This record gives sequence, structure tokens and C-alpha cells, in this order.
Amino acid sequence: MSTLQGVVGCQRWGRQSERGATGNATDVVRRLPNRDAWAAQWEEHMRAPVWAQPALTPAQFKTVPWTRQPLPTVTALGLNPWLPP
Repeated sequence: MSTLQGVVGCQRWGRQSERGATGNATDVVRRLPNRDAWAAQWEEHMRAPVWAQPALTPAQFKTVPWTRQPLPTVTALGLNPWLPP
């Protein structure tokens, strides 16, 4: 991949997000007709999701049938139980 392709890929990734790749670092609400509406718009802006939440299905949360095994003992690991590692 060339440097140009990397830059173009980063730009594309940034445009996909709602606020861009870096977001609004200052969280300033601009272009208000007066200061009365500032609090409501700031609250709305701060509560807005940064990234879209992915759709989750119950199938994604299936339990894996792991077999239970006891932990190995100190001597099974070849260690002396009376000497610190």
C-alpha cells in the first residue's frame, strides 16, 4: 500500500463516522442565534452517540461448550512449593 492510499483510506474512514475521524475536540456549539439555546444544544450534542451501535443478535451470544479442567498443581508444573518463583 502506498502512502497516498493510506491517506485516502484514513480520510474515507473519517467521513464514515458521524463526527469525523477526530471528532469535535472542543465540543463547542457554533452559529447559535443567541445564548439562550446553548444549554439544550450542548446537552444534545454531548449525549449523541459517537459511533453507531452495531446490531446484535442472540446467536452472537451462544455459550461455548468448554470442558472443565482443574488447575495444575505446583508440583505438576515442576515447581518447589516452598521456594518462591
